[in-house]
Amino acid sequence: RYEKIIDFDKKIITKVINNILINKIQHSISINLSLESISNTSFILWLEKTIQEHKSIASQLAFSITAYAVAKDVDKFKFFADEMHQCGAKVIIKRFESKFIPLNNIKDFNLDYIRLARDYTCDICKDHSKQSFIESISDLAGLLNIKVLAENVKDDEDMEFLKKYNLYAVSR
Repeated sequence: RYEKIIDFDKKIITKVINNILINKIQHSISINLSLESISNTSFILWLEKTIQEHKSIASQLAFSITAYAVAKDVDKFKFFADEMHQCGAKVIIKRFESKFIPLNNIKDFNLDYIRLARDYTCDICKDHSKQSFIESISDLAGLLNIKVLAENVKDDEDMEFLKKYNLYAVSR
C-alpha cells in the first residue's frame, strides 16, 4: 500500500548481515523476499553490492521466495537466482507446490533448497499420491543437488514415514 516493501527487504537484509557479523553466527539464515524486490533492478544491484561488501558471509545468506511468487514471473526469478549464485548466496523456493511449479521445471532453476508446502507432509502416511510426490521430488532433488526441507510435521506417523526419504531436514 505504501510501496515500502523494497525498503523493508533492504532493512531486513542489513539486520541479518549485522547479526551474523556481530554474533559470529556460522550457520545459514533464510531471508524472505518479496516478488517486488527480486523484480527490481536497483534492488538487485544494491543486494549484489551489499553481498560483495560482506563476501566472507555470502554463503550464509539464503534468499527465500514463495512458489506462488516464482510462478508469477519465472524469468525474473531465474535472473535473480543466477545473480545470487554469482555472488555466492543461496536460493530457496518455499511453500513449494506442483500446482505453481511443475516438477519438470525445477531443473530450469538454480536452486539450493526447496521447502515443501505443509499439505504434502500432512497425513502422508495415509496418502499414496503424497508419498509418490515426495519420492519423485526427493529423487529429482538428489540428481540436481537440491536440498529438500519439510517443516511443521505434526503427526508422529508422518514424521517416521518421512524419515525414510532422502530429505535434507524434517522438523516439527
